[in-house]
Amino acid sequence: MKEAASTALSLAFKTMNLDVVEAGAQPLNEVSFAIMRFCGMRMVGERMLYAPARARNELCRFYEIERSDAVHAD
Repeated sequence: MKEAASTALSLAFKTMNLDVVEAGAQPLNEVSFAIMRFCGMRMVGERMLYAPARARNELCRFYEIERSDAVHAD
C-alpha cells in the first residue's frame, strides 16, 4: 500500500496540477497515518467530517503534502 499511495501522490501532482494533497482518517487508524507519513505527509490538524455511511459527523485527523515537498513530484 505504501508504494501505491506514493505513486498516487506523484500522479496527482503531475496530472492534476495540484499544489497540495490532503488525506484524512479517524484518529485510531494508525495504519493509514503510517502510510501518510511514509509518503512525506505531515499532520495539519483534526476536524469533524460528515460520514455518510454512518449518517453522522466524526472526528478525523488530516495530513497534507505540498508539491515542493513531494519526493516524486516532477
